[in-house]
Amino acid sequence: MRLTKIVATIGPASNTDEMIKKLIEAGMNVARLNFSHGTYDDHKQTFNKIRSISRDMKKHIGILQDLSGPKIRVGVIKDNGISLAEGDTLILSQNESDDGTNNRVYIKLQNFHQEVKPGERILLADGLLELEVQDIDQTDVITKVLDGGLLSSHKGVNLPQTKLSLPSLTQKDKLDLEFGLKLGVDMVALSFVRTPDDIRNLKELIAKAGKDLPVIAKIEKPEALDRINEILFVADGIMIARGDLAIETPLEKVPIIQKELVRKARTAHKLVIVATQMLESMTVEERPTRAEITDVANAVFDGTGAVMLSGETAVGKHPDKVVSQMVKIVKEAEKTAYSPHGDIAPYTDNQNIELAAANSSATMANAIKAKAVFALTMSGRSASLLSCQRLGIPVIAFSAQNKTLKKMSILFGVHAVEIQLFEQLDEVITECVKRAKEENLVVPGDYVVVTAGYPFEEKTETNLVHALKIL
Repeated sequence: MRLTKIVATIGPASNTDEMIKKLIEAGMNVARLNFSHGTYDDHKQTFNKIRSISRDMKKHIGILQDLSGPKIRVGVIKDNGISLAEGDTLILSQNESDDGTNNRVYIKLQNFHQEVKPGERILLADGLLELEVQDIDQTDVITKVLDGGLLSSHKGVNLPQTKLSLPSLTQKDKLDLEFGLKLGVDMVALSFVRTPDDIRNLKELIAKAGKDLPVIAKIEKPEALDRINEILFVADGIMIARGDLAIETPLEKVPIIQKELVRKARTAHKLVIVATQMLESMTVEERPTRAEITDVANAVFDGTGAVMLSGETAVGKHPDKVVSQMVKIVKEAEKTAYSPHGDIAPYTDNQNIELAAANSSATMANAIKAKAVFALTMSGRSASLLSCQRLGIPVIAFSAQNKTLKKMSILFGVHAVEIQLFEQLDEVITECVKRAKEENLVVPGDYVVVTAGYPFEEKTETNLVHALKIL
């Protein structure tokens, strides 16, 4: 059974019934809806298709809403763009009609001139163009081109040296979140997180709507790296968004940053996703490059819980083939990265019963060479903690809560199974064994470890660890 989960972005190339089914068959665990693009009607139609198709296929496919955050872009540029050479002057204005004529370009950020200072660098078009602020003239920001190229409409703007005053959770994000929560998304990611308050504010909005969803902080700003421990404390997980991260920080540091972020997330018992350009060449080609294969495998070796596909499945020529290829790479890498009954994550949190139970479950699983760990869970919390142990064996998470089953779709090594809720522990365990055997997850003679919060009706935190032999 593959342990590392695969997140695939749904877009124009993959939002048909036929392709969504192919993606699920190929191995997609979580479908990402990118709210930087598309209309509400587009997202609603895609959401309904995923729900309907996954239900028919009896698969618990999670749906991730990715909020765009304060992404800054230039406005409309005339013709096919303007060519900028080193040494040219480019004026960034607040006038929406500036389309590149006389090297004047509109910036889609109110009071942009109040955010930047002379001497600061500005990167455009994914870092391909570099500017330096020379002067501020009323609302115009006068810059000098350091690295030139073609600037076309709606290209992104990055400010690696600027401390922005605007919130990470924009008004658009709040409206998008309200829409997503009404749809019933299973988890939410926020772009351009800078402080733990960004996550707290998002969680407060979710709680006010009467929901309890995992919140994932996308790490792509230097400010987030400076406060990563605080962000990990409040977030349910992080996404290493290497696209903007590689623009905001020196390119050569990204691999080291990735390894350190994965390590920190695992130590904090939080989920972690590695994203961006993992199989980028397959947007067009049918086979990945050797470097891409190595990149995906290295993410597995680092210990990531999930890997993500973006443009490859959203706008690529053959989304299902990309997922199939990623599955092959991940499964092969896992043979080396994980062995059943391998190392156990250190238990460091004093007097935390849930963490102690997860650690004890792992210790017992190793001792008896268990084939799997059964996690009986209402909220998915126990499955999440076991996932962070990276046991090398499946965590079979049983729940009567449909929303919990979908939330667990992103968790490393977790296979979710729906069961009927019983009051008595022996009845629940009997049902779990029955369902696991039906799905060929265990066979007679296997040993398993069972963990649960008991009694069930009191929604007790995980406090029970039990070993049994499958008969």
